[in-house]
Amino acid sequence: MSQNGYKSAHNGHSNGSTHNGHSNGSTHNGHSNGSSSLPELHCSNIFQVEGQVAVITGATSQVGSMIARSLASNGVKCYLVSRRKESVSKLCKEIEENCLKGRTCSDGQVVPIEVDLSNKQGAEMLCQMLQDQHKERSIDMLVNAAKYKGHLAGIGPGHNLKDIQEALWKEDQNEAERVVQTDLLGLYFTIVALLPLLGRSKHHPQVLTVAGVQGLVHETMGGLIEPATKAATIHMTKMFATLLAKTNIRCNVIAPGPFFGEERDSRAGGDMGNKDMNLTKELMGRVPAGRMGCEKDIGALILFLSNKCQSYVNGVIIPIDGGLHTVMPCAY
Repeated sequence: MSQNGYKSAHNGHSNGSTHNGHSNGSTHNGHSNGSSSLPELHCSNIFQVEGQVAVITGATSQVGSMIARSLASNGVKCYLVSRRKESVSKLCKEIEENCLKGRTCSDGQVVPIEVDLSNKQGAEMLCQMLQDQHKERSIDMLVNAAKYKGHLAGIGPGHNLKDIQEALWKEDQNEAERVVQTDLLGLYFTIVALLPLLGRSKHHPQVLTVAGVQGLVHETMGGLIEPATKAATIHMTKMFATLLAKTNIRCNVIAPGPFFGEERDSRAGGDMGNKDMNLTKELMGRVPAGRMGCEKDIGALILFLSNKCQSYVNGVIIPIDGGLHTVMPCAY
């Protein structure tokens, strides 16, 4: 043992050569700061996700379904969680027919799970179902995409005080509480419930929170309650990253901007639908990239964050919004 407490090892951390650990020199089965052979650097190796197990909450949401398709298409066993049985079963069938048929990634599959994660009991039920019904001892990735769409006030800084007050007062308290319950409390209890399963992973386990660029920018994008909960989920995920830093469980956030096919609010009438459409058009005109996001944008980011070689990105927020946050007042 040296004075600094480091030692040469075959299964640990070292400043020299190692066979199964992290090293500053050469390595046979670990990460290295030295030179690597060409096959090790090939994208088929670096972005390998096949064989992993992922749990995706809010799987029927637009971004949630994009993540599900991207992971399943590349050999990940995906548990797709939704409170709507019919919707999640339909999504699984669509992925099986369009993404998995004829694929060589034998491990890629989708499994529907119906559960409401807006409360503590739902999170506990999900954990029990994974272990008892589906016989999973571990999971490698928890994607938190569950959300409850908030009130669209349809106002901005240019409106007068009377219009602002009237628009904001239309917020229904029960709906607002449901947003906080699903987006924030549901996130908290789901992460905590699944920590034991994540802790048994052998593939650099990760909690990935799908927030939204509205959780970063100061300018209202239609309402105040939902963006505030998105900001809270971002901060909570970063707190989890700090709390779990020594456990090998990574916690990261992606903050999507406007994407093609973004779902409309099925609970609202025509006026709300028009506000939603107008907001999307307005944002589109401000995106520096000049376009909306697409499935490949999400897929490329997810494979970067979840591949078997990735263990060095932790506690980060990644806006995926075409640069929208760069042209709006922003906390990022």
